[in-house]
Amino acid sequence: MADAVGNQTQFDASGIAARIDARLRARLVPAMQLRRLVGRQEVPPHPDDSAIASLYRALLSQTGAENAVVDSSKLPPYAKLLEGLPGVEVYLIHVIRDPRATAFSWRRAKATRDAADSATMPRLSIVRSSAIWVLWNLMVVRWWPAERRLTVRYEDFVDAPAQELSRIAQALGTIVPDGLVEDGALQMAPTHSVAGNPDRLDAGTVRLRRDDEWRTGMPALQRWLCTVLCLPGLRRFGYRTGMRDPEVVGVR
Repeated sequence: MADAVGNQTQFDASGIAARIDARLRARLVPAMQLRRLVGRQEVPPHPDDSAIASLYRALLSQTGAENAVVDSSKLPPYAKLLEGLPGVEVYLIHVIRDPRATAFSWRRAKATRDAADSATMPRLSIVRSSAIWVLWNLMVVRWWPAERRLTVRYEDFVDAPAQELSRIAQALGTIVPDGLVEDGALQMAPTHSVAGNPDRLDAGTVRLRRDDEWRTGMPALQRWLCTVLCLPGLRRFGYRTGMRDPEVVGVR
């Protein structure tokens, strides 16, 4: 991997990735919160951090980006790790979806599409997916002030992609590229991201539509359980809690 000044530096990439995973486990969140309360960095510094910082400097240098790297990582503790790196300023685009739709999606069998075999994405129970939804999303609003994050709901984005992209671009001090979104469709370039939903591999014209299969396909008991477990987050992010009319309302 090239560093910011073009020299070649060898890093133990797989080892760093494994250690990052160990440093950011959900069971460590209480310790992170305690560190926060006493005024210390939530994710303790580590010798690997210099290599991680070098990666982001290299991304800026090699891609020609002026001053920003879009990182699609999803774990709030990882954003806190990045905040502790010298020269890195973090701004969050907080993307969120109704937890019942999220839980239903996690129950589907879905091919990864990034391997030759028939591997599928992991499938989570309703309880686990609901717990993760509550933990990560409420952590975001408690750990970052409003001026350092922008909440974007899946439902709002699908209904009005051009408007939501403009809102994101304005928050980041940039503009939406011409032709990126037209008539409810995005023009997607090939991506080389290493993990995530297999839909990220779609390229060309991608027409956006709401995936509302959960409204009819999710068993009533599962929907009730998810609603109860996610009640604080549902209210915080403006989702209706009723079983019959779970449309979104204004974010409070």
